[in-house]
Amino acid sequence: MNSELKASFNLITEVPSDIGKLKRLRKLTLNGNRIRTLPPEVGRLEMLEELIVSENAMDEMPHTLATMAMLRVLKVSCRLCPADLLVVVAVLGVMITCAGPSPPQDASFLPRCV
Repeated sequence: MNSELKASFNLITEVPSDIGKLKRLRKLTLNGNRIRTLPPEVGRLEMLEELIVSENAMDEMPHTLATMAMLRVLKVSCRLCPADLLVVVAVLGVMITCAGPSPPQDASFLPRCV
């Protein structure tokens, strides 16, 4: 049984909702594709420790990431909505690596609800 799935640089545009059935997956690497969003079912990956989705066309992250108690590393691109990432950091204490340009040095990029 393999606990790691790598599908980097494959021109993938969509992650199927069946990804949530891979209950024992520990590392999911999908960087360098054309993925715009992850399905909410990714939150069912109870054993996932690392999620690498940098270098994609992602506009948002599913809120179900906040339920992933084992998640410790999240690598994303900076164009994602900071609110989605802040939820994951606040709830789980996840280490986020942001690929791409740095966010502004002040709080202007934070959503008003924070």
